[in-house]
Amino acid sequence: MEFEHIEQTGKPDKKIYSLTEKGRETLEKWVTESPSDPIIRDEFLIKMYSIWLSNEENAKKLIQDRIAKLEQTVALRDENIARIEQTHGKNGLEMTSKHFGGYILFNRRSMLDEEEISWCKWVLNLIEKARLNNLLLGIIVGKLNIIIQDKILINDYNQKFQLCFGACASQSSQKLNY
Repeated sequence: MEFEHIEQTGKPDKKIYSLTEKGRETLEKWVTESPSDPIIRDEFLIKMYSIWLSNEENAKKLIQDRIAKLEQTVALRDENIARIEQTHGKNGLEMTSKHFGGYILFNRRSMLDEEEISWCKWVLNLIEKARLNNLLLGIIVGKLNIIIQDKILINDYNQKFQLCFGACASQSSQKLNY
């Protein structure tokens, strides 16, 4: 790499970098080598792994904020993609164009972000289903408790009735025997 220093008035000086012949040869050799495994360091994913420590409201907010940020990023990136397509034509970008790599990487990143948005919505749906299941379970348990209490009351009533009826019947039969 080499650079040209350009002085500017009213703003900071800038450097324009260009690839040297030796750098191009090194890059051409490197680009054909197999890449190493990617390293993913995403704090959001760690938070999602530990989401069970959060409450439903905070979990949903975390996910909704992620969706909003991703949607905003995708929209900006799509504007860049549209500019490249406008300048070079949607199908006019050839692999030998210096803009080809940026174009395919912008598209890749947008596709990955769209997939993450879809995944986040899926997680929100799971959280909502779990909440509804817990709500239904609570209703069912509440109804079962009422049924059990009613059953206990009915059994208690039956026992008292049988005691009373048994005592009354016993008294009646004793009166008949005299």
